Amino acid sequence: MDLSDVQQQMSSGLNFGMMQALRTGNPILDVLICMLIPVLFSFLLGQNTSDPLSSKCIDSARYVYDFITGTKTYIRRVEYEDRGQRYIGDDRTALDTSSRNNILQKAIKIYLQEKCSLEIDDAEVFLLPQKEIKLEKDQYGDVCLFSGSYKQLLAYSVNRLPKKDHWIVVDDMHPNLYFRQSLDVSEEGPDAAMGLTVCLAAALAAAFTATAMSQDSPAELLRELQAQKALLEEQRKELKQMTETQESMAGAMDSAWLVLCGALVMFMHAGFAMLETGCCRAKNASNVLMKNLVNVSVGTLGWWMFGWALAYGSQAGSFIGTDGFFGLGFYTKDASGNIVPVECEDGNCQSTMLSWFFQWAFCTAGTNLSCRVLSCATIVSGCVAERVKSPTYAFFAFCMTSFIYPVVVAWTWGGGWLASIFDVGYMDFAGSGVVHFTGGVCGLAGTVILGPRRGRFENPEEFEYHNVPLVVLGTFALWFGWYGFNPGSTLSMHDKEMGALAAQVAMNTTLSAATCGITVFLLKFVLVRKYDVGALCNGILSGLVSITAGCGNMECGSAVLTGFIGAFFYQAASSLLVRLKIDDPVDASAVHGACGIWGLLAAGLFDWGKGFDHYHGWSGFGCMAGDDGACRSGLGGAAVGAQIVMILAIIAWAGTLSTLSFLVLKFSGLLRIGENIEKVGYDMHSHSPPKAYAFSGNVCLAAALAAAFTATAMSQDSPAELLRELQAQKALLEEQRKELKQMTETQESMAGAMDSAWLVLCGALVMFMHAGFAMLETGCCRAKNASNVLMKNLVNVSVGTLGWWMFGWALAYGSQAGSFIGTDGFFGLGFYTKDASGNIVPVECEDGNCQSTMLSWFFQWAFCTAGATIVSGCVAERVKSPTYAFFAFCMTSFIYPVVVAWTWGGGWLASIFDVGYMDFAGSGVVHFTGGVCGLAGTVILGPRRGRFENPEEFEYHNVPLVVLGTFALWFGWYGFNPGSTLSMHDKEMGALAAQVAMNTTLSAATCGITVFLLKFVLVRKYDVGALCNGILSGLVSITAGCGNMECGSAVLTGFIGAFFYQAASSLLVRLKIDDPVDASAVHGACGIWGLLAAGLFDWGKGFDHYHGWSGFGCMAGDDGACRSGLGGAAIGAQIVMILAIIAWAGTLSTLSFLVLKFSGLLRIGENIEKVGYDMHSHSPPKAYAFSGNDPKSSSSEESGSEGCL
Repeated sequence: MDLSDVQQQMSSGLNFGMMQALRTGNPILDVLICMLIPVLFSFLLGQNTSDPLSSKCIDSARYVYDFITGTKTYIRRVEYEDRGQRYIGDDRTALDTSSRNNILQKAIKIYLQEKCSLEIDDAEVFLLPQKEIKLEKDQYGDVCLFSGSYKQLLAYSVNRLPKKDHWIVVDDMHPNLYFRQSLDVSEEGPDAAMGLTVCLAAALAAAFTATAMSQDSPAELLRELQAQKALLEEQRKELKQMTETQESMAGAMDSAWLVLCGALVMFMHAGFAMLETGCCRAKNASNVLMKNLVNVSVGTLGWWMFGWALAYGSQAGSFIGTDGFFGLGFYTKDASGNIVPVECEDGNCQSTMLSWFFQWAFCTAGTNLSCRVLSCATIVSGCVAERVKSPTYAFFAFCMTSFIYPVVVAWTWGGGWLASIFDVGYMDFAGSGVVHFTGGVCGLAGTVILGPRRGRFENPEEFEYHNVPLVVLGTFALWFGWYGFNPGSTLSMHDKEMGALAAQVAMNTTLSAATCGITVFLLKFVLVRKYDVGALCNGILSGLVSITAGCGNMECGSAVLTGFIGAFFYQAASSLLVRLKIDDPVDASAVHGACGIWGLLAAGLFDWGKGFDHYHGWSGFGCMAGDDGACRSGLGGAAVGAQIVMILAIIAWAGTLSTLSFLVLKFSGLLRIGENIEKVGYDMHSHSPPKAYAFSGNVCLAAALAAAFTATAMSQDSPAELLRELQAQKALLEEQRKELKQMTETQESMAGAMDSAWLVLCGALVMFMHAGFAMLETGCCRAKNASNVLMKNLVNVSVGTLGWWMFGWALAYGSQAGSFIGTDGFFGLGFYTKDASGNIVPVECEDGNCQSTMLSWFFQWAFCTAGATIVSGCVAERVKSPTYAFFAFCMTSFIYPVVVAWTWGGGWLASIFDVGYMDFAGSGVVHFTGGVCGLAGTVILGPRRGRFENPEEFEYHNVPLVVLGTFALWFGWYGFNPGSTLSMHDKEMGALAAQVAMNTTLSAATCGITVFLLKFVLVRKYDVGALCNGILSGLVSITAGCGNMECGSAVLTGFIGAFFYQAASSLLVRLKIDDPVDASAVHGACGIWGLLAAGLFDWGKGFDHYHGWSGFGCMAGDDGACRSGLGGAAIGAQIVMILAIIAWAGTLSTLSFLVLKFSGLLRIGENIEKVGYDMHSHSPPKAYAFSGNDPKSSSSEESGSEGCL
């Protein structure tokens, strides 16, 4: 209540006198007297008092009160009613979204402005406490449902009345609230049906006011009120700041969670590729691998162009989205049109790009077998393997990711008609139906229409897995990625409830997979009396699919039962396919189709509510409640019915469209490859090189890749515990300033913890890129040098680590001398903070930064050793190992660190031309530097003997390793680029990381498919290696500008990067420069383009409105305004950086290699190069413990390529 207004009114003339005349000194007696006044006046005026609630009686009460106060009086009664939203009209059916009737927000704002003299914006009105929903219908016919305290109801009054009026509020124990306003007669309205309690309100108001005034003087009350206002203002500011910080931290945690989970789901593509390749025949291995890569690339573009918009755009008729095509509308802009990171709405600080990235990973997986958009598309790939034409499949994958799958999403996750069916809605937490069943239905349609592979059921032994280790590796990779698929579907991670739910989901996922896997394994053993590793793998995947729908709404015991029953669904479906002679090479329709159905049913049957009718569904740990807050009952049957409708809807939609698509392609002759191609193999007919392995037999890759997979698994950690104390902080707002100071310190500590978790996890992802480099380089080189190549990569990491620790960090990030080089921090000295007693303390916060030096060292170490690895690929198969180890030490301890000192270390390039260079994550600092050094090394070393005389002998000896390496590098790049935000403790960094992840994805996919098409035009063959290098070129191209350009520019960057790579690669061959892995073309040429693109495509308004390192904001001058005319200077800075790296890295590496060459320490001898480095210097003397047996293959002794598939 505002006592100053009351005092102003009540201290004047007759008003005050009459109030004093009524007072007996006892407030209760005052009330009783006032209650009798209307009755007395009614009697005196001859009115009927049998109805004390009559309007005449109330008129008498108003007359008396008007006489007392000397004003016209209007008293309004506000009744409580059920909770709900704001509505228009008495029927409460029309949701109120108009600005006029959005009373609550306007009223609170006016209350704060008018009565507290505060300047606020619309967002701040939500700081007042939210309570029950109340309905108020006044004599004007207005009906408003709104939430809030009595002050908010009071604010409603202020909003509806002129500023000059006064008011009093009395709350008699909450059954009713009363307002009294002074109004002109014309504003009073014709009819005011009120009860006898009106007089009670007036009396209570008078009693309260008189009592308050009798205790203190007006001056004392005014001083007390002013002091309270000051305290309220201080607390309000602190509360606002703490709320904003909390929302920002929550947004950062959500972004970190979804970026990392999305990266895990993306890595499932590597699992799909390995699994599918191992299940099919060796003669089609390259084609299968290529198809998976094409699926990701084409699916990405389909999702960006149309898929996202149709799935999550503004819905039309609860059926399909209508906006968001080509990434339009993804950015939030201020009134001036400048891009801002993200706006928080109802506590949600997630950007659209973050959701796009996470859902992209799911979309493309469905066309093979996995990853939501990409996952759904990948499932179909497995069903139609070994006989579908590649361009045809690419077309279908585009249709799948841009139309078929998105519409299913629109019906479900997008909030369409299935979300509210039967007043319960469907339940599919992570995609048993939306992703897996949709992919399974489409895959089944494709494999039925295509027909079986020739001889599949006549000679089944010819169609057994050709590479069991790849099948096992793929299964483990998929299981690993499923921990992003299912737990990541919480879609947020900023409170303890979401942390607990994610843990529950992870546990259920694990239990179902293990149970189903071992059950299928035992079933198969009972049937055939043989151990079947493939059945065990498919059993694990079946368990994962079965639990994906219900992992968020069932107990762990139910998860075990779900996996157990899922085993029988899979086995029955698999046997039925064989009986019907339906050829599904990887059993994808059984795993994803049959178990997808079971997963949907299990989510309804095994919901963890009490009994069948006590349903939770999407409510998580809580039940599905009614309007009264109580758990609704009788929903079990409706919930199962909703699941059945969803199953039928997916069959009708996805089944019909995919069947029609495949039939049209079949009758047009575009669907299936020719009989001759199928006989000799797709690889031999259409691929270059014509076989996936440069030796015959089955290649056992398990031993070579186990370490890579283990490192991936160990690189992840859950950030769930970082927000456990967040909720408790709200209570600290009621305490004194010292407690608020403690809260500030606690927030700094949490921010430091979040930054640490982010950089450790991202650094681990970057470190895992070494496994990708090792696999890629090994696959590209000849088998006789495989062990040496692997060893060289391991040595590079080990020696590079020591070089970075001894000298590299100090030269790069130590205190600068002349803006050129660092001078302290050698051997880790000064890394620790000590207190006055000399004891080591964790870290001191400075200006809100709580990151330790060791954290930065670890993250930057991963970058340093990655740069050195680039050189390893350029000089592979002919450099002496000790010599390379020496160069790697020089590279990591001196050459690379000086480039870092000039740039990320704050040296002279950071401020050149008053603009500075722009290299967000290292197109120039890491990749171009490595490419320059590698080019110098390969030129001075000279080509491998026979490289240009007999080029066929130097083709990839192991295409699966090349593809696996590419996927591992792409996976690690989500630590490389998003991790370069260097922090993750506010919503701006979260939005920027999501933006970077999206740009990284688009550029890689665009460049990969463009290079693939370019190479096909040139040689008329499918080149998987070119596709892999194209993807890597796109990643290098976007690395500099991923933090300062829009997604459309990222697509263009990848597209142009393809031509830079192809031109450089062709030039190397023309000049007879032998780069075994095209590293200098990928990292050198595309590194140059990446630096130029960062300046050219900066997302400022026009060429002169430059952002650079400012992220979403422009580069501002001293007056805070955006600086103009910087475009040319920015490009100039990038060119200077390119020239500086060439001069420094090129000169030093050239001198180093020349000295080593003329000293005879650089290149291995001719005899060693002929027999192979492995045979001459390694133990064991070969990388594969088996020999070839294909008479058509060249002698393994001649080529040095020993092994069997």
